[in-house]
Amino acid sequence: MNRQRDLRGLRLGIALAVVSAIFFATNTPLSKVVYASGQGAMAVIVARAACALTLCTLICVLSRQPLVSGLDIRGAGLLALFMFGQGAMYIGSVKFISVTLAAILFFTWPLLIGLSAVSNQSATGRAVSIACFLVAFVGLVLAFGLDISVIDRRGVALAICGSFCMAGYVLCAQRFTSKSTRPLGLNIQINLGIVLLGVVTMLIFDGFPNAVGFDEKFVYAIAALSIFYTVATVTQLVAIKYGGAAPTAIAFNLEPVASILLAVAFLGDTLSFQIMLGGLLVISSLIVYSTLALRCEKPEVTRSQ
Repeated sequence: MNRQRDLRGLRLGIALAVVSAIFFATNTPLSKVVYASGQGAMAVIVARAACALTLCTLICVLSRQPLVSGLDIRGAGLLALFMFGQGAMYIGSVKFISVTLAAILFFTWPLLIGLSAVSNQSATGRAVSIACFLVAFVGLVLAFGLDISVIDRRGVALAICGSFCMAGYVLCAQRFTSKSTRPLGLNIQINLGIVLLGVVTMLIFDGFPNAVGFDEKFVYAIAALSIFYTVATVTQLVAIKYGGAAPTAIAFNLEPVASILLAVAFLGDTLSFQIMLGGLLVISSLIVYSTLALRCEKPEVTRSQ
């Protein structure tokens, strides 16, 4: 019976991680529309977090759910710091290096989690799991195309730090969440922290957004981005809660591939054979890893009870 519950939770976690990755993927093309109005990246981070905070609060109030998650303020604060840090550092890195190089460096975070999660597997399972994460990473490199025309140590450092922040977020979310943790309440706490950190950052570095650029296209884009971000963050927390860190991490290799496909569909970007091959490697590695995880007697991730 316990094994059946574990398998159901793992299937749910993998499915929700895929959903979350796809919804996160919409952030990239929608952010381009927002940036076209003259707004900075920090404004996007704060706006989407504020909207997610508002939406989750409204849902909790209407459904009479508690506004807190059951996690203490230190744990929620650490998750907010990691989540804010990964976004700010990843976005900040593109000021010094190409977007493709920044993305490749940032998306080493699933590989970091994969390598940390294989200790409880058999030798064969460990080898297959590591191979899956490596193949997925190679697929991302192919999909992005490695651009090393401009390499600045500051950009490389920021992208790598962003990767560690994202890995820290997922691992801490796995450690802190339990069956009784309420994802909506936790999402409220995390996004409240992100808004506060973002406002302080804008006060120190960027200043507040210029409302002159808030045209109709901007309003629609930021509204869609915020709704998709809310769905993405809530489903990600539920995926980590039930599936664990490693299945969530390998599923998130789909995010950049989905972003590229969305850009092809809606922004007129070109779909090359190299992108299709990279996407195929990512999807294949996810299928193989998921099959292995579901066949194991014990999932390789131990979740908090």
